[in-house]
Amino acid sequence: MTLYASRPARIVRQVVFDVIAVAIVVGAWNAGTTVHDTIQQYTVIGESVAESADSIEGSLASMGDSLADVGFDAGIFEWSMPDSVTSPFYDAAETMADIEQAGNDGADAVSATAQTSRWAIAGIPAVLVIALWALVRGRWIANAGVLKRLARTPEGRESLAMRAAVNAKPRALADVGVSPLRALRDGDSEAIDALAGVEMRREGLRLPAS
Repeated sequence: MTLYASRPARIVRQVVFDVIAVAIVVGAWNAGTTVHDTIQQYTVIGESVAESADSIEGSLASMGDSLADVGFDAGIFEWSMPDSVTSPFYDAAETMADIEQAGNDGADAVSATAQTSRWAIAGIPAVLVIALWALVRGRWIANAGVLKRLARTPEGRESLAMRAAVNAKPRALADVGVSPLRALRDGDSEAIDALAGVEMRREGLRLPAS
């Protein structure tokens, strides 16, 4: 399998195309990472809220437990702290637990948004560039393989000469100084090779020795 052309001008174009594709993919990934890190910083808000709520919840629950322990038992007379005194502390502790959960949920939502933003910014350009690169390079690799196989046999070189007669620019044929019809009609191997070389050069390849 031929990955790159054998003629300098085409090689340079292919390498430049590869470098541009890599640069776009890397640039998109860096941009996506920057956006991700910027958004990710805001998870601190939710985490701070959750941490503070957790601390307050523990304090309120502890105060409620302490009040609930207040009382005495004198055998025939028993007294304990009424629920109306302890309930507000437990209710407030439950509210803090809800706030803690909301803070954690908010931090998770921000983190998910950061990840989605990174893949949206980095993934879409990368997929498009890689798809374009694979299409262009894949077509060239397939075509180059066909041309090389044709160049290995006399019949294949005749096919290349016919393709040159149809596809090559007039200037390229004039530089060769060969009449395609006459060369094919007379079976002139040297002229056919010259025309086959013109077709190979169109794809940046060199005609191998006979």
